[in-house]
Amino acid sequence: MQFADARGVSDLAMRSCIRASDVQWDDVDLAVVYDNPPFNGLWWQVVSDVKLRTICSPLLFPRLEGSHRDRKLRDVTLLHEDDGREWTRWAAAARISLEGSRSVRVPSVAVAVASALQGQGMALVSDVLTRSYLQEGRLIQPFATAIPASAGYYLLCPTEKAEAPLIQALAHQIAAHLRGD
Repeated sequence: MQFADARGVSDLAMRSCIRASDVQWDDVDLAVVYDNPPFNGLWWQVVSDVKLRTICSPLLFPRLEGSHRDRKLRDVTLLHEDDGREWTRWAAAARISLEGSRSVRVPSVAVAVASALQGQGMALVSDVLTRSYLQEGRLIQPFATAIPASAGYYLLCPTEKAEAPLIQALAHQIAAHLRGD
């Protein structure tokens, strides 16, 4: 990792966790989580507001063209990691019916993105996670409607480590990367 090399850090451990409660703080200095505060006993900083947008493979788009006209996602597989509430909120905001669509719950947003890349359905995810795929044209956003996510991306660390220069520098670099700076 460039950050560790540039600062002479020889031992850097990173973990991937969704919720703050999943982080094992005994061997983690800084975490990025998709969650909501409060984070008791931790320093935290919001990285960015999360907007959810539809994504799919360009191969799936011909099947979606009728969806724009009749405002229904009939015969489309909707990929999600939650209980489907985000899709329901998005459909209300977009004024599109989900009647006749199929719902597939996947274990993680990474699986939803991978499935969308393979043309297996449409996912509702953050631009932060799909920016490079969208720029490459491997994914498209078939609908302009975006909704605020139920949670956000936060940087967390134990309060006693929050002022350490290395932690602050890493937090700054991660936040800039996630914002697309």
